[in-house]
Amino acid sequence: MSTENRTVCIVLTAGGVRLAEVLKRSTDCTVVSTKALEGVDRIEPDFKTLVKEAWLNFDHMIFFCSLGIVVRSIAGLMESKFTDPAVLAVDEQGTFCISVLSGHVGGANKLCERVAADLGAVPVVTTATDRKGLASLDMLMLKEGINPKYYRDEIVRVNSELVSGKQVMIFTQDSLTTDGPGFLIRSIGEAKKNSTGIWWHSSAPPEELSHLIWIETPSLTLGFGCKKDKSEDQIRLAVDSFLSENKLHLRQIRNIATIDIKAVEPGLINYAKNEKLIIDVIDRDLIKAMETEFEGSDFVESTIGIRAVAEPCAVLGSRGRLLTTRYAFEGVTLAIGGIK
Repeated sequence: MSTENRTVCIVLTAGGVRLAEVLKRSTDCTVVSTKALEGVDRIEPDFKTLVKEAWLNFDHMIFFCSLGIVVRSIAGLMESKFTDPAVLAVDEQGTFCISVLSGHVGGANKLCERVAADLGAVPVVTTATDRKGLASLDMLMLKEGINPKYYRDEIVRVNSELVSGKQVMIFTQDSLTTDGPGFLIRSIGEAKKNSTGIWWHSSAPPEELSHLIWIETPSLTLGFGCKKDKSEDQIRLAVDSFLSENKLHLRQIRNIATIDIKAVEPGLINYAKNEKLIIDVIDRDLIKAMETEFEGSDFVESTIGIRAVAEPCAVLGSRGRLLTTRYAFEGVTLAIGGIK
């Protein structure tokens, strides 16, 4: 199932189609069903196959049927709250819209509010922090460009404290704003030996503050180049190998910097989306102005008009300096830039 949009509406009856058509007025979505109903974009006779393909190919799944059908159909597909798609259930009368799965990281809770407003339904969100109108650590991370999947235990611990009514200190040099009460933002210099809370910084806390929960803010840029049509899996393998060799971790990467022609590679787009990384396109003129500082390739120049990609993009994308040598792995070239 190939799609340009990232939302799928799964309908079983004509009533479900009518609701999906209302949603289509404001949402770019694909309507699928097991039946040849008017208004359906794609038909898959086997319901189990339909759900599995939608699960693998879409970020948002909206079922127009009973909650029981939804639960049974996705039970064998769920892996992690950090990677599963957002799932909603809307009854065929359009009375209730229920956030079923991936409320925070997957975006189901916000999607639920929006879909309910479009359909005139009652939004049903059961996530504890949302119900109490509190901020949450995972949502703050997403807002600040940090992938929550690397901090599973920390998120559970902090969100539990917030729900229990405690205020959590965050010591940082960044200008953080939260979506609700619960966090107290303080400067790094205010952290004391007896302080509790979160150390929000790219560097580890000093030894006397090592008891604080460390959220490592990403500060490095991954310069990227590749041969045409490299898949997401091939890119992932190259990046993992490169970072391992340089004793780095993906959670330290803030953005991917590359040239325009590589920024549209489907494999890179999917990789960046799944790792919640921004792709920054570096201007060709800026690259050409400094490409002689790095080892270039006649072949690359004959293909895209620039002799080097990964290294100058790493430097320009980080506004710093080159921190690693160029790394080549099966048609993928990588380099790290940063301010250190």
